[in-house]
Amino acid sequence: MAAEISVTLSRPEMPSGLGFSLLSVADCPPVIYDIIENTPAAECAKIEVGDIITKINNEDVRKCTIKEVLKCLRLAQNPINLKLVRDPAIKNKVHDKLAEDENSPQLLLRDIDSPPPPSTTSSTTIRNGY
Repeated sequence: MAAEISVTLSRPEMPSGLGFSLLSVADCPPVIYDIIENTPAAECAKIEVGDIITKINNEDVRKCTIKEVLKCLRLAQNPINLKLVRDPAIKNKVHDKLAEDENSPQLLLRDIDSPPPPSTTSSTTIRNGY
């Protein structure tokens, strides 16, 4: 059964993201697939891999693309209130997708405030960091 979680994060003053990456998984809104250490997302200790962002500062983003979600996050004013859904079935889907992609090349797209990614090659999996 899916649980809804509310999280409030504050973006640091220096240009940087909140510390998580989003993955596009079939039949799902963008899903958090990575949490970066020493970032607001990691320090709040409420966000988990597999969580789905449903709202950003009360704006529904369930039908948005990853790029649209990233834009909402970039434009959001501090503090940033996130509504997340934690669904064990989706979490398993994310873990399966990550395991499947481990052996294939990936296209890693990060938001403009994040450090440049290591060199990559393209694939059908689109990943974004914020």
